[in-house]
Amino acid sequence: MGMLVTGVRGQQEFVSVDESAIRVVRSDDGWIAGIPFHIRKPYHIQEVSGAQENVIPTSISFEKSQHFEIVKHEFTSLKYDTVYLDHVPSRVLSDTFEVSVFLKFPPGHSEGIPSLKGGLVYQACNDRQCFFPRTLEFNIPLKK
Repeated sequence: MGMLVTGVRGQQEFVSVDESAIRVVRSDDGWIAGIPFHIRKPYHIQEVSGAQENVIPTSISFEKSQHFEIVKHEFTSLKYDTVYLDHVPSRVLSDTFEVSVFLKFPPGHSEGIPSLKGGLVYQACNDRQCFFPRTLEFNIPLKK
């Protein structure tokens, strides 16, 4: 399954999509796309909610498509660690996580292979410092 991932030229990326583990499966009333992400060691990224005031929580957004509707999405398989930012404990994500995207295709849809486009916004930290927020853009073909 091919995928395009882009970032700012020359900017270090701390998170990547595990392209070999992307899955798209049929559910009772649509499709579920599972997008696995990998966080490079020794870095962590801010959690999805409850982050400190001076850091950016992790979020994801998707482009609208004429081929399908995104019913909802959720972060799953989260692995948490605690790091100390300015001597304050902060819960962060580490290692891997997945975003499950629930899709609904219109009846009789058969126009080629649509793709799921979006961006993961995150702020990475290591044990000494936090880095400027990044956006990891992705474009995943949805082979049904």
